[in-house]
Amino acid sequence: MADIEGTNGQRTGFSAVGRANVPGRLSYVIATGRARYGSDCVEPGMLHAKYLRSPYGRVRVKRLDARKARALGGVVDVVTWDDPEVLAIQGAREPLIPGEAETEDEEIGAVVVAVTEEICDEALRLIDVEWEVLPTIVDALDGLAPGAPVIRHDPKQLASSAAVGDVEAGFREADHVVEFDWAHARRASHPPNPNGSVAWWAQDPWGVEGDTLYIEGVCPTWGSFELRPMYQVTYDTLHRKPCSRGANTATGSTAAPRW
Repeated sequence: MADIEGTNGQRTGFSAVGRANVPGRLSYVIATGRARYGSDCVEPGMLHAKYLRSPYGRVRVKRLDARKARALGGVVDVVTWDDPEVLAIQGAREPLIPGEAETEDEEIGAVVVAVTEEICDEALRLIDVEWEVLPTIVDALDGLAPGAPVIRHDPKQLASSAAVGDVEAGFREADHVVEFDWAHARRASHPPNPNGSVAWWAQDPWGVEGDTLYIEGVCPTWGSFELRPMYQVTYDTLHRKPCSRGANTATGSTAAPRW
């Protein structure tokens, strides 16, 4: 049985799959629930932000009116997918706020920023959206049929195939041929903890002149790509610290890395 008083690399009684004292980075704090995840990042006076979610399997925003949401008390801002400032910082990366969703409950169209989560929820209900419902594919094999709708155009994902030898001859000579379908989720690395980061301004303790933008979260590199050009900060005034995510830790050291 593991010695819960020890730390990684020091528990002589700990074993896993027949191997003694297997070291694991932050494994003890994750197993005991002490690990700090992205959703655990809270700062004094912190604002909250929530995305609008798609009510359909696949949909596109035709029109979005956020005037009532912006007028609600406690709402600081409502940022939409077609705001010029949002479009200007996207570049070649995926849209910061997408105007089209591929699955139900996917983030789309707008982000509400407010003083509490409850006000965010209320403001989201006040957003008036006209949806264009698009064709969906439930079975991936249906996507191979002639004339099937293209769900996603992604130049980064290139399909390729390769064959060595006479495949048909191999089938003919085989004693048994087993055919089966296999599928997996498109994304599987984030649950149960959602992506999220917290950013704030503070004086750099290492002496760089001016305020430093701090980003802490499950994958702080993502937030920095958008926030750095938005606020026109340089990398020497950008401070990022990863948190734990899922069953392992985010890439990087637990001591705040800088680039």
